[in-house]
Amino acid sequence: MKHRDGKLTRWRPRDTYAFIFLGLLLISMGTLTLLRGHLHYPNVWGEPVFAPFVIFGGILTLIAAFTIRWKGK
Repeated sequence: MKHRDGKLTRWRPRDTYAFIFLGLLLISMGTLTLLRGHLHYPNVWGEPVFAPFVIFGGILTLIAAFTIRWKGK
């Protein structure tokens, strides 16, 4: 998050925990889909979502959460 002067501010713990929860949720959704033997699952609109991309997105979310959290201290 940035202030008007362009400098980054530290994240609150709530923000970090929300990103960690989101990352773990994405990874678990993709993993459970693959364990059922499917490569896709339907999203809200019924379109297919490729499970390995969801897992990759979850991993990137976790990396971002931990990097920003400890870089801000």
